[in-house]
Order: sequence, then structure tokens, then C-alpha cells
Amino acid sequence: MIMNLFYIVIYFLISSNIIFGVNYLHSEKSIKNLKNKSEILIEDENFELALNIYLKILEIEQTIYSENSFELASTYDKIAELYIKLKNYSDALPYIQKSISIYQKNILSPKDNLLSSLHVISEIYDNQNKYILLDKSEKLIKSLEGISNIYAIEDFFNDANILYQTAEDTAIAFIDLAQSYKNRGLYSESAEMFSKALSLPNSSLDFEYYYNLLMKDSTNTKQMLNAFNFLSNTDSTAYNSFFYLSLLHKKEGNLNEYVEYMNQYINYTNNNEKAHYLKAQYYFEKELFIESLLILQKIIASNKMSMLARFMTAECLFYLSSYSDAIKAFNIVLINDPYHVQARYHIAQCYIKSENFEQAINELTQVLLLAPDYLDTYYYLGYSYLMMNNENKAKESLSRFIINNPYHGDAHYLLGTIYENILDEDNAIISYKKSIKYSHTNFNPHKNLGLLLYNQEEYRDSMEYLRTYIINNPDSLNILNTLGDIFIKEQRYSEIIDTYNRLLVSESNNIDFHQYIAEAYFNLKDYKNSKLFYQKITQIDSLNINAYTNLGEIAIEQNNPQEAIKLLLHAIKYNRNSIDLLYPLAIAYGESNLFLQSATTLQHILSLFPENPEINYQLAIIYKQMGLHSLAIGHFNKYVYFYGDDPIAFYLLGECYFNINDYNSAQLAFERSHKLNAGDYRTLFYIGLVSASLKNYEVAAKSYKKAIKINSEHILSHYNLGLSYLALGKKREAMKKLDILYMLDRDLHDSLSLRINSF
Repeated sequence: MIMNLFYIVIYFLISSNIIFGVNYLHSEKSIKNLKNKSEILIEDENFELALNIYLKILEIEQTIYSENSFELASTYDKIAELYIKLKNYSDALPYIQKSISIYQKNILSPKDNLLSSLHVISEIYDNQNKYILLDKSEKLIKSLEGISNIYAIEDFFNDANILYQTAEDTAIAFIDLAQSYKNRGLYSESAEMFSKALSLPNSSLDFEYYYNLLMKDSTNTKQMLNAFNFLSNTDSTAYNSFFYLSLLHKKEGNLNEYVEYMNQYINYTNNNEKAHYLKAQYYFEKELFIESLLILQKIIASNKMSMLARFMTAECLFYLSSYSDAIKAFNIVLINDPYHVQARYHIAQCYIKSENFEQAINELTQVLLLAPDYLDTYYYLGYSYLMMNNENKAKESLSRFIINNPYHGDAHYLLGTIYENILDEDNAIISYKKSIKYSHTNFNPHKNLGLLLYNQEEYRDSMEYLRTYIINNPDSLNILNTLGDIFIKEQRYSEIIDTYNRLLVSESNNIDFHQYIAEAYFNLKDYKNSKLFYQKITQIDSLNINAYTNLGEIAIEQNNPQEAIKLLLHAIKYNRNSIDLLYPLAIAYGESNLFLQSATTLQHILSLFPENPEINYQLAIIYKQMGLHSLAIGHFNKYVYFYGDDPIAFYLLGECYFNINDYNSAQLAFERSHKLNAGDYRTLFYIGLVSASLKNYEVAAKSYKKAIKINSEHILSHYNLGLSYLALGKKREAMKKLDILYMLDRDLHDSLSLRINSF
């Protein structure tokens, strides 16, 4: 009972791959432990379970030992022995032949190992009643037993093919011999053996065998090319050389020669399976997947067990976006070989393309269990987790992928989206910048980074990334709109016009877009184009007050206040209390010297907005222009109450006080204006006038001098300075002003001259 339980446990571990997990890979200690378990099973005559363990041991050893190692030979011998115990002699034969092949390549192999393997072959042939082959093997045993010089063993293997029962085995023998010749630099002999192997009519070695044989072996490629060329030129029957030449040129990247020799081989062997493979692969690489499929179906029709054809068929279906059919095709491969990593990996890709991310994750997890070093899997695993909104696992998978692939731009992009989703904006920015650095085809990082910086109000940096994105994605209206908003904020008027004109192509009646363009033209003082776009707005929306307001402002800027009044009065009919309409109307009235209408309009606005400083200011100016200085003073004072740092307002207030002879108040207003703007000569001039009016001629003279210093051609300052000199009794200084006035103003010269003469 206990022993039966042991078998059940062992079987479960094998079937579930637990004992062959990651911890056992690359571990000689683990291999030893497995062999010990197998020996227990052998002692109990449980050969089938022991065989399963040894087949798994072989898979592990093939990953850590060279293909010609004694360790592999020993395992081949053991597997053959177990097949014999199960009386499965045909399955035992290839394994014992493989061990002999290894001993053949290792000339210094112990003779006892060779003899042991030959005895096994004899046992197989004996049980199969194949007495001719049995006789040959017995002769080889006697021959080997008589060899004392180990170096003479090499010659023994020249006849090794007599042991081989099938064309496949003979082909392998030829290939092994070819490899041996190649390793010793005998390239012509090697090419001849390769050609013989391929020419065997009943060999079942498929295209994949020969393809891998050449593609995985990177040694002496150029020498072998020369050897096959020589063979094809000297032996008209050696057309198999074209097959090897085609693949070797493909390996070297010589595509023209690859096609040339492929066609030559096909011409000689049109119905040959390997010729079909060559053509199918050629179409596949040209992305002519349907053409490739048609050829592959012919191969499968004649050889249903061709897994390479089925795998390539699945790949074609994948690239044709027939994901459901591709999955079925890959699964057929997996039924034959459950450990086919590439097939399972491609199934995961199909599920990703079909947006079945849960199944994709399952398949990708299986890939990692079978091949932990299949690191690309972590990228797609991270992507799938991200699509499933499992950000923690997505981040974990992508971070692990990036450790081994730090320059993978798309991985950094996906990681950036995760950081952004969890509001870790600093790391999101870092990831997006790395993605931009390492990827020159994916512009989504530019978009995401640009939008992130936009939300952080980093408009200039945002603008550059979004510009790059929109150049490569010109139809992205949302990003174009965002760029337009940035241009508005940055006052980049030309870009505003260009951007929103592009947006108008898809939304021709969008009033906001017209508004932005019109405003940009207005700020560029291109009133003609600004007017056109505001007029388009009124055509779309005849009651758009803002458009009429701005059209009125344009008319004012174009010195056409009458047109402005007409436009604004039209709009006011629909909104009589709109300050946006009333204010420019008041300005237009003022520009047309219709001061009463302007004042009335401004008073109406003040009745609606009594504390508005700007309206008070404009009303003060109108009253001043009307000569109503006392009324103007009241409104100026209301304005400066809010804007006490406006030198012009204080200057105008001073003028009003001066005009009603309130010199003290005028002086205070002018002095405040001068303090705010010391470089204004007009303020200094008025300070002089106020001082003179107050009989303070010394102060008046000083103020006039300061004004002249700023503006030497200010006539009135020169004239009034002369008057101040006379008032101070300084006739000589006053006379000096005559020369200057003579050049600037003859009337004032004559006036001052009369005063001096009458002094």
C-alpha cells in the first residue's frame, strides 16, 4: 500500500511538472535525485514511470550539457534500456544510435561504452528477428574488441551506417560524418556527406531538422558556402547543394542568392517536401501569408505529422488576424509537444490581440513555467495585467522586464501609464521621458507626458511634447484642441490661428473656434481678418453679443466710430443692460465727439455698476472734455480710490483742479503724479503753473527747468520760465529765453519780448 502511494505521488509530480520546476533546472544535484527515484522504480519493475522520469531528465540535460557530452550518451543508453524492458524495440533503437553517434564524435571514448551500446543494438535486432542486421552488429562487436589503438576507432565508424535500419538513421549517420569532416576542416568531404544525407529518398528528416542544423551552427559558414558551390559546379547530380546554399545565403543575409538557389532546388525537386518548405518560408518572410498557407496545406496533406508545417500555418493565421483559427492550429502543435514554448507564447499573443487578457495571462504564466528565461513574456504579462486593471501585478511584471531590457521604450510607456493611474506623477514623468528616449515610433508617451504637464500648468514643456505627437497624429482633434488652449495661454497668436483653422475643417460652425481666431487676429492688429471671423460668428448666431461688441471695438480701432455705434446699437436691442455693449458704445460716442450721448451711456452703466472704477474714469474724461471739471473731479477721485498708482489719472485730476482754480488741490494731484512718474515733463510743467499761480516763482522756475531738462523743446516751459524770471526780477535770465523761443515759436518770442521791454 505504501509503495503504491509512492508511485501515485511520483506520477502526480511528473504529470504536473512539479519536480521539473524552476528549482530543478540547471541543477546536477536535482538530476541525481531524479535518477535515484528512477532506480527505485526500476527495482520495483515500474519501467514506464521510470522511463517518463528519464525522458524528463533528458530534457533538462539538453539545456545544460553539450549535444556531444558523455552525460547525454549515458541517458540515451538508459532510455533505450527501459524501452527494451518494455519490449518497445523500435523506440529504443534511435536512442542507442544517438549514444553511438556521440561516442563516434569523441574519439577518446572508452571502448567499453561503445561495446555496451553495440550489444544493446544486437539485442534489439535479435528481438526484432532482423538477423542480417544482427549479424552485422555482431561483426562490429568482434571488430571493436580487436582494436587496441584507440585512434584506430575512428576508422571503425566509417562503416557505422551498416547498423542503421532506416533512411533517416543513415541520413543522420551521413550528417554526423559531415559534421566531423567540417570540424576537421575537410569542407569538400563535409559538403558531399551533407548532400548524400539529403538525397536519401526515404529519409523522414524534415525541413526543420536541416534548417536548425544550419541556422544554429555559426561555424565555418563561408567555407561551407565555397564547398557547396564547388560541389554544385563539379557534380551535376548534386542538386541538393542548392538547398544548403539557399539556407546558408539566407543565414548570411544574402537575400538575392537565397532566392536564386531556392528556385534552383525547387526546379529539380518540385514535389519534394523540403522544396515546398523553402517556398513557404520565402512567402512567409515576404508577408505573403495566404500564398505561404496554400503551400503549407499541401505539406500537411502529405504529412499530417509535420509539426513545423502546422506551426508555420498557425503563424500565418496569426499574421492574417485569424486569431481563433490560429489558436486551434497552435493547440494541435501542443498536443504533439506540450512543451513547445513558442506555440504557447503565440497562443498568448492571439488572446492579447483578441482582448481576452485573462486567457493570455494563463498562457503566459505557463510559458514562464516552461521557460523562465523567456523574458519577453514579462512585457506581455504586464500589458495584459494592465488591461485587466491589475496595476500592482502589471507594475511588477513590467519592472522585471525592464531590468533585463532597460532600453525598451514601450515597456517604459506602459509603466508610465501605471504610475499616472496611481497618481505617482513624478515617476510617470520619468518613465514617459525614458520611453521617448528609447522609442522613435511610439508617440503616445509624447501625448501622455504632454497632457500630464498641461494639467500641472507646465504649458511650454507640455506644448513641445504635444506638438511632436500632433505632427505624427494630425487627426487627433482632442490634442489639437489642447494645443490651441496652450497657445491661448501663452499668447502665441499665429499658432492659435493655425490650430483653430485646422479644427474648423471638422467643426465649421464652432463659434468658440471662430472667436479664438478672431481674437488672435485682433491682438496681431490684423483688424481686417479679425472682422471677417467675427462676422462669420454673427452669421452662425445673429444674437451673439460678444461678436457685435468686438466688431464695434474693431470699428473704433479703424477710426470708424460711426460704424461702431451702428453695430452696438443693433446688439443692444437684444440686451440693453450689457456692459460689454454699453461700454464700447460710450467709447464710440466719445470718439465721434458725441460727448453727451457718451456721458449718458456711461451714467447708465454706473447705475448698473456704481462702483466700477473704469466707468468712473471714462465718465471723468468725457466730463473733462465737455468742460465739466467739477463733475470730472468727482469721478476721477472715485477711480484713484481704487487705482492709487495711476500717474495719468492724477495728472488729469490735477488739470481739472487747475481749471477751477483750486491750485492747492491741483498741486497735490500733480505732485502725486510726478512721484509715480518722475519722467513726465508735462506734470513738472503744471507744477510750475500751479506754483506761479500761488506766486511761488522760485518753485515754478525750478519745475520749468526740470521739465526742459526732460524735453528741451517744450515751448511753454521755456516761455513760462522767462515769465518766472521776470517775476523774480531776473531780466537778464529772461532775455536768454528769447533766443530759444525765436527758434521754437515766434509768437511766444514776441510776447515775452514785449513783457521784457515793459518791465
